[in-house]
Amino acid sequence: MSRYRSSFVFMFCVGYAAIVGLLGCSPSPTSTVAGREKVRLQLNWVPEAEHGGFYAALEHGYFEQLGLDVEIVPGGVSAPVTQQLAMGRVEFGVMNADWVVMGRNNGAKIQALMAPIQDSPRCLLVRPESGIKNFAEFDNITLAAKPEDPFLEFTKRKLNWDQKNVTIVPYVSMQAFFSNEKYAQQGYSFSEPYLAQAQGIEPVVLLVSELGYNPYTSCLVADESLIQANPTLVRKFVQASIRGWEKYLADPEPTNRRIAGLNPDQDLKSLEFALTDVRRLARWDSANQRTELPLGTMTEARFAELGRMLRDIGFISETEDGVFQQAFNLNFLPAQDTAEKTTPSE
Repeated sequence: MSRYRSSFVFMFCVGYAAIVGLLGCSPSPTSTVAGREKVRLQLNWVPEAEHGGFYAALEHGYFEQLGLDVEIVPGGVSAPVTQQLAMGRVEFGVMNADWVVMGRNNGAKIQALMAPIQDSPRCLLVRPESGIKNFAEFDNITLAAKPEDPFLEFTKRKLNWDQKNVTIVPYVSMQAFFSNEKYAQQGYSFSEPYLAQAQGIEPVVLLVSELGYNPYTSCLVADESLIQANPTLVRKFVQASIRGWEKYLADPEPTNRRIAGLNPDQDLKSLEFALTDVRRLARWDSANQRTELPLGTMTEARFAELGRMLRDIGFISETEDGVFQQAFNLNFLPAQDTAEKTTPSE
């Protein structure tokens, strides 16, 4: 469950143009299996609750009902989602919105199609013995994190860490966090806190979204070549995925059993812990058994804000607004009459 994700995304994005040049611009046609169209979805990490809706669509036959034969390809430490899409080895992928924007900045013609998780789970964990209870008190501590991840640069600038005693070291494992009370840890709010609790530590969880950095999570992504060549397929996949996420948030047990069978590091207890937080991040209304916004909602305002942040911290070009303006495609989402029209206030 520990996360070393995203380390290699830029490497694959930089090679995107060369890959497309070798393969040509036309997408590879999907094959037909038993009367159904063969489709592959590349995950950005190993199967976990953050992918639950896609597995629910598989578990409950929603893809099959729309004539799709879907294979979900697990990811890992260096899951090459962008490269796989560029080479036509998969039709769809799962990425967080900030990495979609940065991928476009590096030449990848990818677009986010729907966002099942509205709020980012990115967090920093500190031990209660550290005395740190909020971001304002984040000082005199060593933080294990991935320096290439944009959230870290944003947080450093927001909290003026250059003027504080914060030492950043590479994130290798959580062992140092378990044994050193002056150690902090990057993580996801539905993952690393569970591991800490298993060691008898009740961590203080500081959500980076509270600082204003809040990219959509687990976005469904496709290459523009597929979107243009086969919009019917894209619409079917988005439709089934949304239905799968609605089912997973309401009735997760069958899907959690499937995920636990695919990921030896997951069990039903850890998935139940994760789902509680995923529901919060997806803005699940338990009373009405639905999300507060239409599931999958994305807005231009959120992407524009994200793009400005990435530009301000030097992760995308200063002059190319099109980088984030073209990083999403709302054409395949259901009508969003009740969706947010502006970026929510922080």
